[in-house]
Amino acid sequence: MVKKAPPIPDTRESDAPTDWGLITNILLALFSGGLFYATWKLSGATKSLVKGAEDTARRQLRAYVSLQIEVRPYPPDNPNRYAFALIVTNGGKTLARNLTIQQAVVTQDPNDLTDPFDRLTQVAATNSNIISPMVLGPGQKLDLQLGEIALSQVPQLAHGQIRQCYVVLARYQDTVSPSSVTRQTQLSCRLNADLEGGVSFTYLPTHNCADEDCPA
Repeated sequence: MVKKAPPIPDTRESDAPTDWGLITNILLALFSGGLFYATWKLSGATKSLVKGAEDTARRQLRAYVSLQIEVRPYPPDNPNRYAFALIVTNGGKTLARNLTIQQAVVTQDPNDLTDPFDRLTQVAATNSNIISPMVLGPGQKLDLQLGEIALSQVPQLAHGQIRQCYVVLARYQDTVSPSSVTRQTQLSCRLNADLEGGVSFTYLPTHNCADEDCPA
């Protein structure tokens, strides 16, 4: 009787697809999606950085008008009064265009608690005037007269018998902002005196500000 030889195992690879190709495709798709998302986020961050840099450049280049009051005994050799000078300065790096200065010296009763800055909008404001539009260059200063007080009135001021406030409003445009944007600087001070004959200014709680920080 002839015995059959045992079957030889089939060592050939199966033709059925394996899971490795599917896994590779999924990983590749996830990597591509993640790369796209990262690129999109980086693009948005870059745009924000560029816009922030442009805004910073505008702020650094634009005009900034400041207001300050100086006390000057007059005449210098033999003073009989204090003269007050309004110093208008463009501390920015570009022109301040269409600059107008509105100022007023407001005399109030000792018990008057109204805001002296409101007098700028009233026709009857004491010594109120508006200086015609002008151009103030970078670093340029403008020296304007802002009233005076006689030495003989200083004791009355020191005892609170009279009260004087000095209010100023500067409006202007800068060259790096749209023409529709108007900048402003406000100044509101009260004149004080001591029994020794000296005078000084105190900043009032409101209207010492610039641009959007100023009251509406």
